[in-house]
Amino acid sequence: MEAVSCMGSNRLPLRVHASYAKVSPRGEDSVTSAKLSRYLTTLALSGLFLYGEVAPARPSGGHWGLCGGPLTPPPLGDPRRRNAPNTPLHIEADTAHHDVRSGEYTLLGRPVITRADQRLKADRMHYNAQTGRVDAEGDVYYQQSGATVAGERGHFNLNTNSGEFTQLRYRVEEGHMHGDATLAEIENPDRTSYQDARFSTCRPGEEDWWLNSSSLTLDKAAHQGTARNVWLSFHGIPFAYTPYLSFPVGEKRKTGFLMPAIGSSSQGGLQFAVPWYWNIAPNYDATFTPTVFAKRGLRFGTEFRYLLPSAKGRSQFDFLPNDMAAGKNRWLLDLDHALHAGRHFQARLDVNRVSDKQYLNDFSTNLQQSSNIALPSRADATLSFRDWSLNVQAQSWQTIAQNFAPRNEPFSTVPSIRFDYSPSSVELPVRFRLATEAVRFQHSKPDVLDTGYRFDVMPQLSMPFRTLGYFIEPAIAYRYTAYRLDRPDPTLPQSPSRSLPVYSLDSGLFLERGLKLFGTTLTQTLEPRLYYLYVARRNQDDLPVFETTQATFTFSQLFEANRFTGPDRMGDANQLTAAMTSRVFSDASGFEYLRLSIGQIFYFSDRQVTLPGRSEEFAHRSDYITELRTGVPGLMKAWMDYRWDPGGTSNQRLTSQLQVFLGGGSVLNLAYRRQKNNGVKVLSEAEGSLVFPIGAHWQAVGGWNYSFLDGRTQERFAGLAFNSCCYAVRGLFRQFQANRRSGSAQRQNGSAELQTGFLLQFELKGLGALGDEIPKFLRKTIPGFRSSS
Repeated sequence: MEAVSCMGSNRLPLRVHASYAKVSPRGEDSVTSAKLSRYLTTLALSGLFLYGEVAPARPSGGHWGLCGGPLTPPPLGDPRRRNAPNTPLHIEADTAHHDVRSGEYTLLGRPVITRADQRLKADRMHYNAQTGRVDAEGDVYYQQSGATVAGERGHFNLNTNSGEFTQLRYRVEEGHMHGDATLAEIENPDRTSYQDARFSTCRPGEEDWWLNSSSLTLDKAAHQGTARNVWLSFHGIPFAYTPYLSFPVGEKRKTGFLMPAIGSSSQGGLQFAVPWYWNIAPNYDATFTPTVFAKRGLRFGTEFRYLLPSAKGRSQFDFLPNDMAAGKNRWLLDLDHALHAGRHFQARLDVNRVSDKQYLNDFSTNLQQSSNIALPSRADATLSFRDWSLNVQAQSWQTIAQNFAPRNEPFSTVPSIRFDYSPSSVELPVRFRLATEAVRFQHSKPDVLDTGYRFDVMPQLSMPFRTLGYFIEPAIAYRYTAYRLDRPDPTLPQSPSRSLPVYSLDSGLFLERGLKLFGTTLTQTLEPRLYYLYVARRNQDDLPVFETTQATFTFSQLFEANRFTGPDRMGDANQLTAAMTSRVFSDASGFEYLRLSIGQIFYFSDRQVTLPGRSEEFAHRSDYITELRTGVPGLMKAWMDYRWDPGGTSNQRLTSQLQVFLGGGSVLNLAYRRQKNNGVKVLSEAEGSLVFPIGAHWQAVGGWNYSFLDGRTQERFAGLAFNSCCYAVRGLFRQFQANRRSGSAQRQNGSAELQTGFLLQFELKGLGALGDEIPKFLRKTIPGFRSSS
């Protein structure tokens, strides 16, 4: 083929390729005219009139990992070059004619037009310069990055930007979509209508489902599409129909119905929800979800969301009038709002309220069962700068545990004001820190429990000295705590206080050596640490106890100045902590293969400061505390925390977990927990979970939690999932204890019966899921879970 170059009045340089230019006796002219160049340029530029901008093709994977290779061929060029002024247009044809009298151009012999990433082919192309109409006939094919279209014939008017194509087939890489239509009518560049259209996300030639419509309109300017007489078929069997469907076009959201959800539980029976979404503004939306419960009635759910440059939030309110099973109105309120004003100020509002204690158990439709004793509601604001911060907080609680004594409910704090100051200057060898807090405590039973104000202040001076091989840090602090109380017992002081000094000396060594194991260069460390603590003894029996509890005795607690969690008690201490940590890690990757820690506290005097109802402690040394962390990349991870009494078996606590990666996405998790306080066993339970792929398409999951203390199952579930290229089916059966508490409490309450739920999810990939989000539950319940889809 010989090449002939020409330049038209249009701004784009062109290159035209033709095998020959035929001149007829009727006055036909050569195709190298500038007018034909303008026509071909315009035709190529209008190649997107029907199909719009489509993301570049990318290898199939992730959500479409089971679909094989890409739907569309690799890009021909850079799509960003389409409108560049120096992008050439390539035209290839066996024969090209121009009739001067009629103004019609004809390209024959499978002409091809290519520009950047775009290509247009047909058996024949005709252009009428007077009317602006272009006709393409015979095996019409268009390609661009991420999309292809093929059809029998079509025409387009360059003057009105309108046209029509028949018997077309399309493929779009984004979303793995393909389909066909008998007719496409282009009303303008933004609006196109289709007749007898359908699409699927399955592999071409292996379509398990089709979404069909008798008519379909896409309006890019309005960012919406509408379809009429829409039906969904699965393996050729129609199973869903709607006379009208409206959906968003592009990334913008659109008001309309969402996919319905189905589920079943022993508390509510069969349930069916149809959410309706309201796109109020680009940064505001709301969802209204009426849900029918076979055993309870109709619940109305609302959720409002917003997103601003300095704030975001969500409000949810569910209301079920006259619950058929409970005989009363039921509701839930959930507010979560956050404000960030610049770098220094932030605020948060978090409200959780339900109509009654049983609500979360009765409406656990999302597979998440609450085991909380109380629901917190909190509002706080924080102002922070480099050296100081100020926090104001208010918090209240709603008790939801069954048979929970009101006097044991948590205190409300209205408000709590905390100020921290820690200058960041590094010039002085002495570091200063100040922590202050003022709190007002309220309770629903003021005639039984103390209420009132508490003020706590603790300045501290320390002198850290650190090198690569060791560190020493002496510190001195002074803690003052004062109260102004309303006390039911008139014999107790109304304004008690406490003040005491705190002295500590922390020190440690960092030793290391090189290792070579299995051809890998490793480093092993040996990190001994000594921590001396002296806290003056003060009688604190007259002080109230608001939120203060005994801290859980862990490895990190060995180095804390207070064995209690709050300022209502400051434990007296004259003690020395001795601990040792050894780590083994890779020099190349930094991966830590092993971490082993052990520690113990040696007491030089008895501990006489206790919580009410607790006895003094006279032991000369604490329980041993050990921590073990180990792992092999891609094979396993394990950790264990163990506390034991060197003088016998009166105190024990063991928490352990093993995670094994079996390959091919299989994961096995095993855990065991045991605890004994003063010789009384209070916890003994084991749990396991498993993810096991069966071939490329099937996946089995299961989990079990068993209490040896109660001699019964706490929770168990099993599920099976099938995933194909374009659809997935998941089923999950679950039984669980409601309001799980200690074994003795459950036996007294007679709550041994397991509640049952069965969930089924049917997902058409690219359209949405019908049913509850089972993968979300499994990701929370099974560590290391990954869906096979």
